[in-house]
Amino acid sequence: MIGQRFHKLTVLSQAPATAGNRGKRWNCKCDCGAETISRSDALKNGRAKSCGCHRAELGGKRMVEMHTTHGMYGTPEYRAWQSMRSRCNDTSDMNYGGRGIAVCDRWHDFDAFYADMGSRPEGMTLDRIDVNGGYEPANCRWADREVQANNTRTNVVIEHDGETKTVAQWANHYGIPAWKLYQRLSRDGLAFAEAIVDNDRRYNEGVVA
Repeated sequence: MIGQRFHKLTVLSQAPATAGNRGKRWNCKCDCGAETISRSDALKNGRAKSCGCHRAELGGKRMVEMHTTHGMYGTPEYRAWQSMRSRCNDTSDMNYGGRGIAVCDRWHDFDAFYADMGSRPEGMTLDRIDVNGGYEPANCRWADREVQANNTRTNVVIEHDGETKTVAQWANHYGIPAWKLYQRLSRDGLAFAEAIVDNDRRYNEGVVA
């Protein structure tokens, strides 16, 4: 074995035996300059290829390929793509994978996703137009928080003065925090016309807020 070469390892000398180790062990020098000990069988069957630098090198190459293939690794668009796939692959998430929300075949490839969606505008996130539909080009857009808040399955739509809006939209219209308007309607049981009256006015008119 001494002097023989196995991949990046050259055998220098036999290493001392250790308790519980049946095979012979060999001191080896790696092409990178580091020394390591490997068993005869690992050297002969190819399991031992280097001191460990070979595995790290392969991992580094894979990471470089990931970065250079599309150059988008770690960007907001790439994170949105990863998050989309993670939610839909999680069958325990009853808002997504657990209720059958899926990613279209085309979007399993990031390049295709980016080609369809383009760069994410500042302050926006990935949104489905039909909240019961899947992730596909015709059903997705970049949207801000207000648009997304008005596009959920739990939204309550209210008609008032000939207009129809979600509670969040009405709250924005009247300058009331959305949580407060929800609270007045659900917990306090107020009629909508009463719930939208501002606190000072309700107090002056003797109405409990």
